[in-house]
Amino acid sequence: MLLPLVARLRNRETGSAVKGNIRHVTQTDIRSWREWKYREDDQDSDWDWEAIISDSMNLRSQFECYALNAEGTLQGLMSLDMSGRRMNDETYLVVDYG
Repeated sequence: MLLPLVARLRNRETGSAVKGNIRHVTQTDIRSWREWKYREDDQDSDWDWEAIISDSMNLRSQFECYALNAEGTLQGLMSLDMSGRRMNDETYLVVDYG
């Protein structure tokens, strides 16, 4: 996979198109994540992304972590299970959370 990938997003407030990119997580992303303000109903508010990313850097890990950035700001983190899952004779990458 050639990174960064171009992401086409929409601004929630204005509906306007926003260009973004997906790339491997960096230390800057971790610092940005520490400053996130979660809403009460966010399902991932108790996830420890520092630990998830650290685990993914283990050479035996089947997981890789990526960051979605747009307008110079971290928009999301995701962990991909690179071993994939088989369904209906097809292999799919699985996003554990994004």
